[in-house]
Amino acid sequence: MKPHDRQRFCQGIAVLATNFRAEVTEAQLALLWLALRDELSLEQWEKAAARALRELEFFPSVGKVLELAGKKKRPGMRLIDGKPHVWLGEGAGWGEFHGSQASLSEPTPASDLIRLVMPPEPKR
Repeated sequence: MKPHDRQRFCQGIAVLATNFRAEVTEAQLALLWLALRDELSLEQWEKAAARALRELEFFPSVGKVLELAGKKKRPGMRLIDGKPHVWLGEGAGWGEFHGSQASLSEPTPASDLIRLVMPPEPKR
């Protein structure tokens, strides 16, 4: 995915969060974007998200999204020297994940995610 695809990616995450009644933290949203942006095109992401809506009972992990997109599973996150690292893609490998304590502990409801990526309609 390209940087300009991030809004549609976030919309997809908001739809998944609503469907699965899941709260997604800002840190989780950042982690999902970092882990998937170099692995999937926007079209692959949207097809995987649509499959998740139809086929899964719970919010999908990075590995499950990749599987639904027809990609082989890769590790999404691991601890290295006691610190969380996220898979950044083939060219980059593992990178240390830096999330603030507040963003790791305070979930963002799906309605807030939708408002972040879909500004309100202008009043007429």
